[in-house]
Amino acid sequence: MKMKKLLTVLAAAMLGATALSGCTAGETKLEFKNNWLKNHLNPQESLSETLTYDVTFEKSAGIDTLSYDFGYENGVYTTKLTQRSDNTFEYTTKLTIDVVYSLGGETKTLQDIVESYVHFENASNGLTPIKSTKTILSHSPKKLTGSLSVVDDCYATEHCSMETNYADGKGVCTLQDLIIPDGAEQPAEPVTFNFSMGKKLSFLDNEQLLLALRAFDSSTTSGSVQTYTPFEKSRKFSLSFNSEKKSAELKITDNGVTNEKRLFEYRVATLKLKASNSTPEKTAWVATEDRNVILRLETPLPFSYGKMIYSLTTIERTES
Repeated sequence: MKMKKLLTVLAAAMLGATALSGCTAGETKLEFKNNWLKNHLNPQESLSETLTYDVTFEKSAGIDTLSYDFGYENGVYTTKLTQRSDNTFEYTTKLTIDVVYSLGGETKTLQDIVESYVHFENASNGLTPIKSTKTILSHSPKKLTGSLSVVDDCYATEHCSMETNYADGKGVCTLQDLIIPDGAEQPAEPVTFNFSMGKKLSFLDNEQLLLALRAFDSSTTSGSVQTYTPFEKSRKFSLSFNSEKKSAELKITDNGVTNEKRLFEYRVATLKLKASNSTPEKTAWVATEDRNVILRLETPLPFSYGKMIYSLTTIERTES
């Protein structure tokens, strides 16, 4: 696989988000709160929190122009947040989902898997990232309208990993294509990128961005944060919260107790990359209580194919 193609796919696979503080944070460093703790003002000895989401696919009407059909099924997204003894945090995520392609009378089902990990400082140290990893196995639909002969022509397979280490305001990112090229015995050599974390804006790793949505209080309205990716170098995201609170009745299992339906209040957050080639914005329902858990996330797919919808189903916590 050519590196340019790999980087393009990685860009589409990353979940973008933003952070901010105060009524309007602007182009400044941000203040964060450990809102996932019992009381963000008081340290505690331990925390292990696992959130589970059902993931569904909502197809766009414009997708009918494709010469094949595809859809996603059986999606599950799991996040786990753990407090370490040194008062830093580890955050792991895993998405598994089946993607089904159909062409003529032929149908093929494949499984996409995206796993990530990030180790970062607590809120008093700006949630500064220490290390992150990500592995992607995906079978992305191709933007094709012409004649196809077999179902394998409908998608592109990507299998890659990346690791980023941070220290002293700098980062080192290593990108590895895990697909073995035709005629080779092993994957190509990894590619390494060096970068500065900058000093003007708060800097977050891509793998902690969605979690960072929970690190703000109800006075937050808009602001910016900086991240880095090897395909677009330094990136800036903007985020805005709708000032109006909304509510929805949701059925969520909380530490083994399943409610028939419970009323949750939330604010809608909008996430958008500040760039000329910006991807469609993402939206998240951030609870105003319950430690600011994300109740729902909508992530658009490339080429306006539709969107993935993440709906919270289970909360599990152990702490002291």
